[in-house]
Amino acid sequence: MFNELSGCFHAVGNGTFFTSKIRGKEGSEFKWGYDCGSTSEKIINGIIDSSYIEFTDGDSIDMMVISHFDDDHVNGLIALLRKHTIKRLVLPYSDWTQSIREISIDGSHGVSPSTALFQLNPALWLFNNDLSNRVETIILVQGNGGPENPEEQTTPRKFPADHNEPLILTDNSDESNVPEQEKHINDAKDNVFFDLGRPVNSGGIKILKINHMQPIDALGGIFEFIFYNAEKTFKKLNLVYEKDEEIYAIKSRVKLSDAKEDIQKTIENINLHRCINSSIDVKWREKLKNCYQKHFGRTNKANNNISLCMYASPKIPPHGKCFIFDFPHNGYNIHSSGLIFTGDINLTLPVLDDFESHLGSERWMNCGLFQIPHHGSANCWEKGHTKKIKPAYFVQCASPTLKHPSQFVLDDLNGEKAIVYNASRQNPIHFSYLF
Repeated sequence: MFNELSGCFHAVGNGTFFTSKIRGKEGSEFKWGYDCGSTSEKIINGIIDSSYIEFTDGDSIDMMVISHFDDDHVNGLIALLRKHTIKRLVLPYSDWTQSIREISIDGSHGVSPSTALFQLNPALWLFNNDLSNRVETIILVQGNGGPENPEEQTTPRKFPADHNEPLILTDNSDESNVPEQEKHINDAKDNVFFDLGRPVNSGGIKILKINHMQPIDALGGIFEFIFYNAEKTFKKLNLVYEKDEEIYAIKSRVKLSDAKEDIQKTIENINLHRCINSSIDVKWREKLKNCYQKHFGRTNKANNNISLCMYASPKIPPHGKCFIFDFPHNGYNIHSSGLIFTGDINLTLPVLDDFESHLGSERWMNCGLFQIPHHGSANCWEKGHTKKIKPAYFVQCASPTLKHPSQFVLDDLNGEKAIVYNASRQNPIHFSYLF
């Protein structure tokens, strides 16, 4: 008898929707996923409504991870939550200041009002979509801000021995081994969400915060998830300052709490908190950006690297060291069971080295499948990355389009004769293995 993992990068094209089920040899199951979006909302909603994902209608998903708050990574969540409850929704921890900046930067090509509200207050977003009580717990993963010196490469360390005790996911309502001080989010201190008339813990939603040095274990500890968050805080970006034990906005020089109250009033004035397209101010993003810049200066000063990466793997070797892909009907073998998901992270060489160092050399060498970030965008890849990540196989989620995947990325992959699978709108990538 063996444990079994099956998983699929679904055929959403530009975007990402990955689902997986782990079946324990004793009959237990753990259902999880990574990202849930596409540039075509019709495409992803159709897949969710079909029978092609690993979850049976009505199943409760044990863990769903969202890498960042772009439409093409989250716009399938409403359809998913109408069919399934989610026990743990894992999100990148982000200062509210950074959330406002990210929502404001791209003008008419930016995120939708729905995705913006989801980032600002998940509880209100659920309520507005008649999905209250569909999420039990939100787990926020805080990072260390990526490499300290972007010009300095880091030396990968051996398998980390200094991790905190893992957070063990169980079927009951209480999570094991969560330090008491991390069980609750104090928004006045942690600066995560806007209240907007509905606190994020309304409806009984629990909020946990963990550091990305803390693993999450499943199925009694035989399977692990390790996260990596390279986002820098506003304090590290020098956009706030401290005086007499108070935090102030760098440009307006008002207390950060007063700046937050001012921005919240702007959110309410433009009707973003209602998330009803017919009633939202047509210039909502411009007005929000102006309010942000009044307190913190131009948005380009806060350029950040937001995407929650994740390593997922059993702690024991796969049976027969066989990892099987179905593309769509052929089997291929590789000798490592680890999966690395990257969302849209800007994978510069220092960030790649820092990510490797964070995981440790043994986990890094256990990577059998590596997701190419941002659908193969040239802006998120550097020449030579393929050589550093091999012998892993690669998967990219792209339609393809003019820039995704880019020829620059394809040339780097082809130059190393890498094995690459493309989860396009026509072809999903399925795989399974025993361990």
